[in-house]
Amino acid sequence: MPQRSTPQAPDPTDPPTTPADDRPSVHLRDARSLRAFAHPLRVALISALRVHGPLTATQAAAIVDDSPSNCSFHLRTLASFGLIEEIPGSDGRQRLWRVVRGGVSFDPDPTAESRTAARLAAQVFHRHTLSGLYDWMDQQPDASPEWQEAWFDSNWTVSVTAAELSEISERIAAIIRPFVRRRRSRPDEPGESPVSLTAFAYPHRTPSQSPADPPEPV
Repeated sequence: MPQRSTPQAPDPTDPPTTPADDRPSVHLRDARSLRAFAHPLRVALISALRVHGPLTATQAAAIVDDSPSNCSFHLRTLASFGLIEEIPGSDGRQRLWRVVRGGVSFDPDPTAESRTAARLAAQVFHRHTLSGLYDWMDQQPDASPEWQEAWFDSNWTVSVTAAELSEISERIAAIIRPFVRRRRSRPDEPGESPVSLTAFAYPHRTPSQSPADPPEPV
C-alpha cells in the first residue's frame, strides 16, 4: 500500500531532490479522496506516469489501453485531489501530466466510512501491483539473461515482535531510499530500467489472539 514514499519518474522541470522528498506529500484522509484513488484506471494512470514520466492523455491512453477522452477525465480527477499535476506551460490542448513528489499515504480519519474506503484503495492498489508482476512473468522468457537472473520473488514466515517488524520495515526502506532519490534526480541511464519494488508484512495473529485449536486425533 502506498503508505510510505513511492518511487516516481524523474522530470527535468522538478526542483533538486532533497531528503524531505522521501516523505509522503499527499495524505488521503477522508472517504471521498480515498474513494477517488480506489479506481483501477486511475491507479494504472498513476503507475504509467511514474514509470514513463510526464504524459499527455493520448500517450497515457496508449499505455493503459483506454480512450484518450476517458483518460483525460480521470487525469483531471486525479489532479483535483492533488495526486498528479499539470506541468506549467504545457499546451492546453495537449496537457502534460506528472505525479507529485513524495508519494501518497492513506491516513483515514476515524470514521468507519473512511476506514472502509482506505481498505478498498489499498486492495485496488495491490491488485494493480500483482497484475504488473503477472505481466512480467509472462514476458520473462523473452527478457535478457541478466534481467531474468536479477529479478526476485521471495517469501518468508518469521516470528517477531511489533517493534522488530517495524525495524525490518525501516531497514528495507533504508536500502531502497538511495535508489528512489537517484531516480528522482536524473533520467535513467543506459542499462537501467524502472523496477517495481513492493514489500508488505502482516501478522497471522497478534499476541492477544490464541492459536487455532489443534485438530482432533483421527
